[in-house]
Amino acid sequence: MKPFATLITIAVVSLALVVTRLFGQQEETIYDNQISVATATETLYPSVAAYGRIEGVVVIKVQLADDGRVTSASAITGNGVLIAQCIPDALRWRFKPNTQKQAVIVYNFRLTEKTCDNGLESRFQRFGENFVTISACRPPPER
Repeated sequence: MKPFATLITIAVVSLALVVTRLFGQQEETIYDNQISVATATETLYPSVAAYGRIEGVVVIKVQLADDGRVTSASAITGNGVLIAQCIPDALRWRFKPNTQKQAVIVYNFRLTEKTCDNGLESRFQRFGENFVTISACRPPPER
């Protein structure tokens, strides 16, 4: 298996365990087949996170209006710098309505092995309905 695919698999399994533990006794589980994204915005890798060499996974739970608009977003887990980027982004997403009026968005922030030559390059990829990876080149070492 390719290293990137292995990393994604590990992240998804880990997040499933976190979400199950957090929601298991308190609320109904939000299953993937209940989540259907109508529109998703493409967020960028925060430059402060890239230059700070911060990577990680952020899980955001959103509450939905009857029409699928996101009415609120809160972090379940993640680094504070990355969460600050994800909350406003999640508020711009739109889902097809579901009976629970909830959804989860998983953001996976990764720095590539490539070093930036001309500024920070950021790449957004969506896997499935609600799992996104935001990658950026690694900033050059400080001198």
